Amino acid sequence: MGRIKLKAQNIYNIRNFTDKNNLLPIYYLYGSDAYAKNAAAKLLEEKLSPFIASEFDKEIVNCNKSTTVEQIVTLASSFPFGGGKKLIIIKNFNQIKVKKAFINYVKSPSEFAVLIIIDNSETLYETELLKELVRMNYIFNAAGLKGSDWNSWIVSRARELKIKISGANAQILLEVVGEDKSLLLRQLEKFADYLGEGGEVDKNLITELASKTKGYVMFDLNDAIKDGNKEEALKIGLSLLRGGMRLGEIINALTSVLYLSAVSFELKRTVKNKNKEAGMLHQHPFYYEKARDARFFMTNGKEKLERVFKALLNADLAMKTSALEDKAVFSTLISEIFQT
Repeated sequence: MGRIKLKAQNIYNIRNFTDKNNLLPIYYLYGSDAYAKNAAAKLLEEKLSPFIASEFDKEIVNCNKSTTVEQIVTLASSFPFGGGKKLIIIKNFNQIKVKKAFINYVKSPSEFAVLIIIDNSETLYETELLKELVRMNYIFNAAGLKGSDWNSWIVSRARELKIKISGANAQILLEVVGEDKSLLLRQLEKFADYLGEGGEVDKNLITELASKTKGYVMFDLNDAIKDGNKEEALKIGLSLLRGGMRLGEIINALTSVLYLSAVSFELKRTVKNKNKEAGMLHQHPFYYEKARDARFFMTNGKEKLERVFKALLNADLAMKTSALEDKAVFSTLISEIFQT
């Protein structure tokens, strides 16, 4: 029988557990969305601050392989200096290998301690400990956004900043900046400062941003591959990895562009109108045109597309099953894409 994926409540439900009368003793945060986990931890810290009477009653534990559950339980069980609440923020909890001893604490937690536990695992499978956390409603999943959810998130954040951006232009911004909430939010804040309240972000402002943004973005890697520039693609991709972008994000973004290029071969033959083709695929014409007219795929198009799809599949499998570093997997991916 295969392992069963954990079923936890959405991390955005944490707002329902931040009042004095419904605070939880444990907030266990996991999932692929690091931005959401950090934002939730920050919110909890702000909400708990009025109940912490002494600065000595706030602890941050950065777990490593030598950290034990017993150390955390001892810390949580010691009485607070100020007599109020005690806040313990536990980072990298996934580094602790033996967690079974924590079950008893979950069943009977300290009355004065609040634990914010951050687990960097993207997916968790049922164990006795995790099932107990679910039963007590102490665990929250920060699942990554997918597809059009990214556009909705960008539009929503822009609204909070009192500026406007259409779903289509949100898609362009996503392609320029990449799937990084922190970076996207910084760019939206820059737009808000530049435009003022009620201003609207358009394609020209976004593309101007791309040329002024320090360092490379995913947009640059797409362009390098579509133009058939192997050396530039390798340089940009390695720079993105050094800058903190995950290999999985790069593979997903390249697959999306490749899919549009593949579909465009048939649409160019039957529809013969860029704007109509983009509309059929629910894509912004600006972004679709770049994928449609990629020079790299014009010669031996379908054969070349098949080879690139296979290279992306190989990279995805290597990332998930091998011990190779991301930069080695990416370098192999680029070599296979540009193989003659």
